[in-house]
Amino acid sequence: MRRYFRKTSASKPELAALEITSDDRGAPLCAVPNAPLFSISHCAAGGLCAVGLSGRRVGVDWEMVAPRSRELAQLFSCPGELPPDQDDPRSQTRLWAVKEAILKLLGLGLAASPRDIQTHPWLCLTGRARERWLELGSPTLCPAVTQIDDSVVAIVHTQPRS
Repeated sequence: MRRYFRKTSASKPELAALEITSDDRGAPLCAVPNAPLFSISHCAAGGLCAVGLSGRRVGVDWEMVAPRSRELAQLFSCPGELPPDQDDPRSQTRLWAVKEAILKLLGLGLAASPRDIQTHPWLCLTGRARERWLELGSPTLCPAVTQIDDSVVAIVHTQPRS
């Protein structure tokens, strides 16, 4: 956040001024006036903050790759989202990270079911996720996923406002 303010405005808030709180849905808020929308995540590998430039909404999740039971994977996956070998920890972690990043972007976090988001064969929202997406004006969601050592980072942002 501090880097954002240094690069985009004349204001250079002190680190102490960048107090992070949360809204009534649990989404992070910055106390500095005119702060952009942003998302934060952390795992055993570290922490990160993604800032939505040009009015974009953003959601981020960083997860360690770890085995999950087939039963747990079925709680957050929709039919056909996981490969035939549903026990693959990397595929499970990638899927979970993308879904959590989208739920963060929507400002819902885990107040909505990850199964409200279907990623395969295309991105489709249902339930509370769809309702919130419609409230936000049906923005285009742009997901990106990368692997860093034994972890997965998913970042999802909306298209800039015109």
